[in-house]
Amino acid sequence: EGLLHNLAHARLHLARPGAAVLPGLGAQCATLVCSPTLEALAAVPSFDACGFELSTDILRDTACLFFSKRRGLRLSALPDLKAMSHRVPFLQVDFRQADPGQIPRQTTVELEALHDGVITAVVASWDVRDDENRTLTMSTHLEKTTDEPWGLARDLHWGQAIQYLEDAAEA
Repeated sequence: EGLLHNLAHARLHLARPGAAVLPGLGAQCATLVCSPTLEALAAVPSFDACGFELSTDILRDTACLFFSKRRGLRLSALPDLKAMSHRVPFLQVDFRQADPGQIPRQTTVELEALHDGVITAVVASWDVRDDENRTLTMSTHLEKTTDEPWGLARDLHWGQAIQYLEDAAEA
């Protein structure tokens, strides 16, 4: 959504020196998930749906990230969604002083599978807060919004990023 660019511009051109920046800190996290329902969203339509046979896993888009909000998808509502790893932060940002040029274009983290099974995708979500004390915090982690009265609105406004994975046996 361009938050880092907008805050950097506001700090340089609009704010007084020492002005509070909200959010002050943020972390983007990754979680491995398994869900046949989520997998079906990436599948090629069946013969009955399109009139010819294309049902193969090689046509699944594993190169592009997609956002749950753009598809009106609420991950926490998928009945078969199972976290296959702990949520692991892979990007920490101090919005009070970070410049967009300081963000690495790639990073590597290790995620350990907690269960046997097929890993469908990596889900990325954000946690932003006012400062180190975490007085004010907002999260897009799917388990944080599940049973909250505001959860649907947050999921459909911000949501999560989803990256489908190839089956290692097929890659």
